[in-house]
Amino acid sequence: MNINNSSIFSQLNKMSYQYPKKNADTNVVKVNTQGVSGMCLHGKDPSEYRQIIDISDESKQKLFEMTKSEFIQNNGVLNGDTTKKTKVISDYLRSIPEQDRLKGAWSWQQLESQYRAEFIATVKQSNPEWDLGKPFNSSVFQGINIHNTTVDKQTNNGLDIRV
Repeated sequence: MNINNSSIFSQLNKMSYQYPKKNADTNVVKVNTQGVSGMCLHGKDPSEYRQIIDISDESKQKLFEMTKSEFIQNNGVLNGDTTKKTKVISDYLRSIPEQDRLKGAWSWQQLESQYRAEFIATVKQSNPEWDLGKPFNSSVFQGINIHNTTVDKQTNNGLDIRV
């Protein structure tokens, strides 16, 4: 069972386009398909961007709620066709400095993977026979919020959340 969500990171980094900056003939800005600059991986060593950076509480809350909602809607299966996270993460990335955007996308992906792992464990605790794609009783998430997850406790204590 693969719980890593590389699709968001890949989606945000694929197909960089180059657009000239206004009033500059030689400078070029590379943007991804969502129009976010600073997302080009070309020529970068993974150690340059595979670093965890702080994500605002507001962004964590949005990610938590969307991940939980999509987890319930899709019975735990990642579905790139119905996700609405691309817009939310693009908005988040635009809110941080350009030089931190690849790290921000990496951090977002790692945090989402941790949330998903916790959701999987929660469902399996109530039904050990459950597997991804099978229906489950979503009431197991009643009372679970961002402030009582082990992920939140880890990130608030400054622990590394890499998968």
